[in-house]
Amino acid sequence: MSADIFRWDDFASSGRGLIAGPILPQGIMALREHIASITYKVKNLTTLAVVTDSIDLSYMYSSVQPWDRDPNGFTFLWPASGDLWPNANTDYSITIEFITTPLMGNLKFKLVWRVSAKDPDA
Repeated sequence: MSADIFRWDDFASSGRGLIAGPILPQGIMALREHIASITYKVKNLTTLAVVTDSIDLSYMYSSVQPWDRDPNGFTFLWPASGDLWPNANTDYSITIEFITTPLMGNLKFKLVWRVSAKDPDA
């Protein structure tokens, strides 16, 4: 399975909605009923400090939502806090791990974002 890494620049401490149409290992777009749990890991790529926590399943949709950037739409929208990338001139890796329900095989799969936090006063 190939992996995409979504990249963007943002001001340090600016929140961002992470949007995706996560594809299950079976090749179909994940819906809320396919997912048992979601966690995140944010890693400061300079200091290697890591923050982890769970994400409420309410950020998964039970149907595909239209999205002007992707004709396939999305089913995951998480309003990530800017507190997760607080330091300017620093790169962060954000990994979202999904675990499917037992009916879907308890499979794990990941999405990865990279944010380059910029100084808003520079």
